[in-house]
Amino acid sequence: YMHLQEEFLYHIWDEGHLAPSLKTASGKPIRIIYPGQYNTNRGPDFINAVIEIDNENFCGSIEIHLNSYDWKNHNHHEDSHYNNVILHASFDHNSPDPFTIKENGELAEILVLKDQLSEDISKLVIRHDKNLERQDYCPLLSLISSERLEGILSDFGRKRFLSKVKRYGSALLFSDFEQILYEGMMEAMGYDKNKYNLLLIAQTLSWEKLKAWFAEGMSAEDLISIFLVSTNLTDFCEKQLDKSEIALIKEIYEAQSYFAQRIRLDWQLFRIRPANHPVYRLISIAAFLHEALSPGLMNLVLSIFDDVDQKPVLMLQRILNSRSQTSRINIPKIGRGVTSNIFLNIILPVAYLYYDKLSQSSMKERILAIYKAHTALAENRITGYMQRFLSGKQATLCASKAIYQQGLIELYHKHCQYHFCDECLHEYQGC
Repeated sequence: YMHLQEEFLYHIWDEGHLAPSLKTASGKPIRIIYPGQYNTNRGPDFINAVIEIDNENFCGSIEIHLNSYDWKNHNHHEDSHYNNVILHASFDHNSPDPFTIKENGELAEILVLKDQLSEDISKLVIRHDKNLERQDYCPLLSLISSERLEGILSDFGRKRFLSKVKRYGSALLFSDFEQILYEGMMEAMGYDKNKYNLLLIAQTLSWEKLKAWFAEGMSAEDLISIFLVSTNLTDFCEKQLDKSEIALIKEIYEAQSYFAQRIRLDWQLFRIRPANHPVYRLISIAAFLHEALSPGLMNLVLSIFDDVDQKPVLMLQRILNSRSQTSRINIPKIGRGVTSNIFLNIILPVAYLYYDKLSQSSMKERILAIYKAHTALAENRITGYMQRFLSGKQATLCASKAIYQQGLIELYHKHCQYHFCDECLHEYQGC
């Protein structure tokens, strides 16, 4: 068992290869009601799990190790991100206690997998290895032609776009266009790990508040300082900003009179790329938002569609980076990849919804045409996963336009992540 990997234990847990009757290391009966979802971010291996221990239900996270003492080896006992763990599953038990102690002092039961599997571990390993060999095969994607795939992905991509429009339409019932566009852009700037944090900032510091402060004389530097200091981000950016820059931002914050509260956020900075650090994202978007307060965010963004001879995504990047450089704070530029992501996932569906409300069918058709023609975005986790099922020609197709990528993501969310292969085949094999 020395060559076992934790990833294989994730497979055992996810697939439910466990004995019908289970007991914790402390001797309590345990039943796995729902194993949870694999966590791609910082923290425990599986989240949103539901288990029953000694006839009591628990909802929370699952952490999985090769040995139970790995909890301490990996310093989870000092990490508050693991306080939601309701079960510590390990292949072997090599710690002296039948419980795992969390950072908050609470105990988590241990489930030792070694002698509680559905069958011998060696047979599970062999079967898993054979499945990995067939992992590059998909009953649908591996058999259809590129022409048929193009039709399927175009259909899925269009559905994905219209579902975004529908979600923004629902948000509009409780908000307005300026706020939902503001929230969407902030969320997109947060990258995968901090998008929720930036969304909370936009909801706490609403567009109405920003407009009122702007009318009272709020500068771009004031807004940057509010974004960074009120969220305590200045305490986590020593490598990104000079001490003098941090001191200046704090000085500006103390001098402004618009906002003096603290917004409590759990910044996710573990293994984040330097360019994706939220301090850079917030400085750049704050400068743009301040610029947009005068004409209005919707007016400024929709202006990118005024000139039919210009590519709107290039116009958007120009607008995002057209801030005055007279600020004492260095304002990083917003890159093409981030701009394209905002344009495709936020601007286009919000603009489509806006023109739909105005019954401007020609502009709706133009927005949809721009979406269909947009070049592909950078590969993400889902498109990278789906890539393995595609032939070279199919992969080239999917990398040519964003609508095919979006279709691939929609196909994954609707069928692949749940392994609904039979349902998928039944629906599309005749396409």
